[in-house]
Amino acid sequence: MKKHWLKIITYIGGVFLLLLVILILEQPFLLLLLPPLIVVPILTTMLFLRASKYISVQASGQMPYVELGNPAVFLIESTNKSSIPLYLCEVKFHAENLFWPNKQIHALSIPVKAKGKSSFEFPVESTIPGMISLTLTELSLSDYLHFFTITKPLSIKMEIPVFPAPAGCPPVSTAPSFHGEEEYIENDLKGAVSSDIKEIREYRPGDRIQRIHWKLSAKMDDLFVKELSHTSVLSMVILPEVTFSDIKETTAVLLELTQRLIKEEERFNLCLYNHATCEFEYLVITDKEENLEALTRFYYLPSYEGKELARDAFFSSSQHASTVIHIAGSKVERIDLETIVR
Repeated sequence: MKKHWLKIITYIGGVFLLLLVILILEQPFLLLLLPPLIVVPILTTMLFLRASKYISVQASGQMPYVELGNPAVFLIESTNKSSIPLYLCEVKFHAENLFWPNKQIHALSIPVKAKGKSSFEFPVESTIPGMISLTLTELSLSDYLHFFTITKPLSIKMEIPVFPAPAGCPPVSTAPSFHGEEEYIENDLKGAVSSDIKEIREYRPGDRIQRIHWKLSAKMDDLFVKELSHTSVLSMVILPEVTFSDIKETTAVLLELTQRLIKEEERFNLCLYNHATCEFEYLVITDKEENLEALTRFYYLPSYEGKELARDAFFSSSQHASTVIHIAGSKVERIDLETIVR
């Protein structure tokens, strides 16, 4: 508990000044003010210490996602189980777009009513697409005279993806191009995924619920995901760059292109390249729900400055594909090949 000594000393000095005035001016009726001035701080401190034990804060996102230009709205709710209201309450937080990390701490005053809940909406706007994250880090409670402050650590994190309005992108032919032997031709299962489990790993934001290994998760008291192996050469792969300066255009074109492919009932794979770990992640997309989950996963990738970092890494590794659609800002490039070998 933090003590505000300046305010405490100022208050005590005021009481002694009043006593001095009474003695010098011989005004005994002013003595009636002394008992309340002495009792009030003791009483308010006792009430404050009691009420602070029963105050908590929760928060949640108000929508699964928003479109660029609209604020991501979070709901912050305070709960007070005691019958004593508090008026000097602050929540400390930081808000950021994961493509543009910002850990600057801000303070927000919140109401705490007696015997009930108080809630209000907190909008956060972003000028670029991405994952908007709001993290509550601390709850500060002060008594009525602001003599004492109790601080409670918080670890509440909420995220809402912001998607751009689909932007026009150059039409890209999705018809497969075949070269070489017929054994490479795949007409039915484009980028098919087998039921064979390649590995089991910890859950990452954006992973599909259907992939969760529920038995293992229940046993380990944490979420684990099944990583399935591909049964064939990936027919169509969309490879977006995570260049920060072009992220707005890249995301708009990516959304437009994937929505178009879904409408045309094309099955394709979104290839996400994490330059920090030098790893590729493939997400098979067949419907709108899987598409939004994949784009959400895209928002967790660390951004970089290179214009063709993902493309170069793809070509220099042993990745497999028949057709690669490379997206870098508003530029869309189609590359037809069967197997890209180191």
